[in-house]
Amino acid sequence: SNHTEDDASSSSSGKLDDSEGAEGKTPAKPASKRKRRQAAANNSEIGEEGNANDSAYDSDEWTPPEKEVTPQKKKITFEERVKLCQAFKVNNGHLNIPTSKSKAKGDDDYGLGKWVETMRRNYRDFFNGELVNKGRNNKQVTGYQLEVLEEIGFDFGSSGGNEVAEGTFSEQGTPTQKVNVTRRVWEYRVAQCRQFKVENGHMNIHPRDQELGNFASRMRALYNRRLEGKEPLTQAEKDKVRYLDELGFAFDGKFDVNLQKFMEFKQRTGESKVPIKNAPDKKLGTWAAHVRQENNKLNRGEKSD
Repeated sequence: SNHTEDDASSSSSGKLDDSEGAEGKTPAKPASKRKRRQAAANNSEIGEEGNANDSAYDSDEWTPPEKEVTPQKKKITFEERVKLCQAFKVNNGHLNIPTSKSKAKGDDDYGLGKWVETMRRNYRDFFNGELVNKGRNNKQVTGYQLEVLEEIGFDFGSSGGNEVAEGTFSEQGTPTQKVNVTRRVWEYRVAQCRQFKVENGHMNIHPRDQELGNFASRMRALYNRRLEGKEPLTQAEKDKVRYLDELGFAFDGKFDVNLQKFMEFKQRTGESKVPIKNAPDKKLGTWAAHVRQENNKLNRGEKSD
């Protein structure tokens, strides 16, 4: 009995040996899960071509298929939007740009109608006080955009006596002739400047001022452009600079503030020579001394600020 079992075992072992010898190698181990996933991914991308490259799946080096990149739409700046509005006005004779879902005439796939709707909503929110919770920067940028759009005659969809002409301001800083251009934003800014002067005694508005910082910076930029003469101002821009100058706006910062103080000193005392020592206003005395120093430099032919 034992002999028979040993013979059977030997016979079975011999058959296995013969099988191995016939094949010349041991059976291949099953592929790892990682390699099987890689092979499946390649098969899904290259289809039938993958059959010709099965040997590549046994390699540890595998490059994932490139994903198709969808081109992103170009982001259009505010300045480019303004130019589109101006082109629309040339083609249509007005800036009452439609905001319907259908493309506006002259839209050219730039979403002008949808953008116009946003600007009109911002215009309403600006005066309703609903921009307060949107942050200082958002509110100031929106105010700047509304100012520029108002200057080119943008139709905000408002009514109620705000339609006036460019370049004609009354003593209160408000326009006097009725045409198709609103000045509500400008009137609002003038009122804010007046209130600033009441509270601070001057109109030297800091660029970081919560309400008027961006507006003051823009007005000073227009003032400098006018002085340099390199880029001409529009009639509306010229009139704004002129009116703010008459109002006492400090285009040149502290210099304008002290200049106003000097004029008040001269009117009050009848004197033009501001004392440096024991000056009634120390800052005015320091300013006067600096002006005299710079004037002496000019008289000597030296460079002065």
